[in-house]
Parts: sequence; structure tokens; C-alpha cells
Amino acid sequence: MIEQLRECTLTSRHTLHSTTFEVSVDVEGQPKPVARLHKDHVFTSVHALSVLTGPGLDVLEGWVTPRWAATADEQRTRIGTVDHSDSRVVGGEQWTFEQHGLPTLVGRPTGATRARYSGPLNLVPMKRTMDMLFSYRVRFQGPGSEGFEFARLTGTGHPRYSLHLHDDRVSTLLALSAVYYYDRVLDDAPRKSLMNTFGTFLPGK
Repeated sequence: MIEQLRECTLTSRHTLHSTTFEVSVDVEGQPKPVARLHKDHVFTSVHALSVLTGPGLDVLEGWVTPRWAATADEQRTRIGTVDHSDSRVVGGEQWTFEQHGLPTLVGRPTGATRARYSGPLNLVPMKRTMDMLFSYRVRFQGPGSEGFEFARLTGTGHPRYSLHLHDDRVSTLLALSAVYYYDRVLDDAPRKSLMNTFGTFLPGK
């Protein structure tokens, strides 16, 4: 089921003991839960998120980390990899999405996000904080593929993301890995910053 999902919204919830992304689709203006990404560890841990679907959100469909995604078989067969670089001098910010069987997709910020990450504003130290105020959008494309895009939506509470796949060949699992990379490595939400700095003093929920 997860690989049939082409457009969705993710809401993340972080505690000292768990990391969860609730995945929903819009049905007549209301969010309908369709999947859950979860691990019983803080978001900075190296453990993979399990991807659960089904009526009870208890059917394992795969695994997602900030760097790779894998199928649900015992071998955890890798689907591909995600990488990110950010040069403040040359080229600005760039993502690399390598899925087996597809050309390499390159991700670059779009719209207003592009102005913040490829021009003079790319030198601003607090640019990640601006993502919460103005959103962050990146589009992945490659030879013969319209790829996909995701956005970090505005807000300082629980981070929210939108994901839209334009090429049916793109793996939803690996696209979720790109979203998780942003949330795990780049997002500057206040609670996660506090968890990094004062984690032992924060309540678990």
C-alpha cells in the first residue's frame, strides 16, 4: 500500500523515548491516517523507523532512515539512498536521490526557498529558523523523470511536511527517507533543539 501513496501530509511527534510520523491524506477536506513511521527511540538515534500501514496501522511495509530506505523482508533490501550538501560559497544547497532502476534525481530548493539557499541569504546563520516561518520546499528531478517534491510546512509546533510524487516509479519509502533526513538533520524546531541540548531534563511526553 505504501508504494501506492502519491501525495500525503506528515506530522512528526518527538519525545525522549520515541519518534513518530503520522501520515495522512486529504479526504473531503479531512485528514485520513494511512500510515505511521515509528521507532521507540529519540529522533537522534541511529535506529530505523518502521513504516506501518493497514486498518490498524500495524502492517510492516518497510524501514526508513535519513540515508536509505529498505523493504520489509528479513534482509531489509535497500531501495536506494539519499544525500544532502550545502555549500555557502558555490552552488548553494543540493540533494541527491539515488533509487535502484532510476536515474539520479537532484533536489534543489524552489520558489522563495531557492532565494534563501542559493543567494546572499544563504550566508545567514539562522536561515533554518526561517523555514518554520516561510516553509521550505525542494523539488527532485532527473533525466526522464519529473521526480517528486516535499515541503517543511510553516509552524513552530510539531513539524509538518507535505510530500508529492510526480513520477510513479519513485519509491514512496525512499521519498519518505528524504523527508526524514530534513527532520532529523536540518529542521530547527525549538523542542528538538532543546532535546539535543537539555534532553535529560525534559519530560518524556
